[in-house]
Amino acid sequence: MIPIIDWHCDVLYKLEKHPEWRFSDCEHLDVNALKMRQGGVKVQAFALFIEPSIPIEDKFASAKCQVERFKTHVLSTPGFVQIRHFKEIHDLKDDEIGVFLTLEGLDCVGSDLDKVKYFLDEGVLSVGFTWNNANLACDGIMEPRGAGLSAFGYDVVSLLNERGVFADVSHISEHGFEDILNSADHVIASHSNARSVYHHVRNLTDHQLSRMLTKGAPVHLVFFSRFTSDHSPCTLDDLIKHVEYMIQMGLVSQLGLGSDFDGIDDKIVGLEDSSQTQNLLSHLEKHFGQDIAQRIAYKNFMHYVDTKL
Repeated sequence: MIPIIDWHCDVLYKLEKHPEWRFSDCEHLDVNALKMRQGGVKVQAFALFIEPSIPIEDKFASAKCQVERFKTHVLSTPGFVQIRHFKEIHDLKDDEIGVFLTLEGLDCVGSDLDKVKYFLDEGVLSVGFTWNNANLACDGIMEPRGAGLSAFGYDVVSLLNERGVFADVSHISEHGFEDILNSADHVIASHSNARSVYHHVRNLTDHQLSRMLTKGAPVHLVFFSRFTSDHSPCTLDDLIKHVEYMIQMGLVSQLGLGSDFDGIDDKIVGLEDSSQTQNLLSHLEKHFGQDIAQRIAYKNFMHYVDTKL
């Protein structure tokens, strides 16, 4: 079984809403401890995603609640170890799974840099500046204005550079994307596909993929059928088309996985939850060979860790 590094899931959002659910084996979760072990997931990112409808004054408390859910539900699970620096992945024992926090949008901090520092101190290793909407740091990809980073946004970039933390561009406006690529030391698209394969605004354009290529930044594929294909059912072959296209663009050494499990409602057939991720790897191996399958599963990201962090 090929070990997997998955760079995005929204389990904490669900556990905030349903604290009675057990992370160990709750069937309502796409990602739980049992399914992760069945699917060979060795390292999993847990996003802090704040519901856009929550009043702005309550968003920081909601994010803090999710941090607590991470501690009480995920870290209390036997064999689950928090990663505070990616090099610690090398220290994981055979029966251990590494987990880390990411922040999906800066709505919850307003323009308070101390609140950003709170999340970094709690172990957040990647910050997405926006979800789809605008906030005080930047516009999201669905914001008609399409503005880039604000002065506060640039302050956040400086803080991330100081701490060696990733800036995530998966939801950001195209202007904001350029600002991040020009100013952040470590950039990732944690869960995005190729817009030339399927034209969805959340997918990356050829120009953006070329910028990521030049930057040497990781690009992690998302499993959401609505970002993958316009027909139903969406299949593994549809996702393979995005992989093939990005490989043709030269990104073979930068590709990874970012499922978005527990944040998506339309699934790719055979890739409905974490337990089935090996199905994708088998498909990758069939089309591109074992070496590329392993690189996409974990080797590409670990090469970045070992050479750039």
